[in-house]
Amino acid sequence: MTQLPITFQDLVDILRACGPVRPQDCSSKRLRNILINQLTLSEPRLATRVRQFDTDQMRAVCDYVRKGLELAAVPAS
Repeated sequence: MTQLPITFQDLVDILRACGPVRPQDCSSKRLRNILINQLTLSEPRLATRVRQFDTDQMRAVCDYVRKGLELAAVPAS
C-alpha cells in the first residue's frame, strides 16, 4: 500500500479541494492539476506537497477520490 507523506488533516484538505472533481477527472495528471490549482489559493504549503507526489502516490490519491465519489450519494453540483 502506498503511503502519502502527509497528515490526516492534509488528506481531509485534499479531499475538500476535490469538490469540483468528477469521476472522469480521476487521472493522475488531471487530478494533480485540479488539486494544485485549488490548493494554491487555500493551502499553498499542501499544493507544494501535491506537486512533489510521485506516480504511485498520485495513483493512490486518485483511487481514494474515486472511492469517495462512489460513496457519496449526491454528486457535487
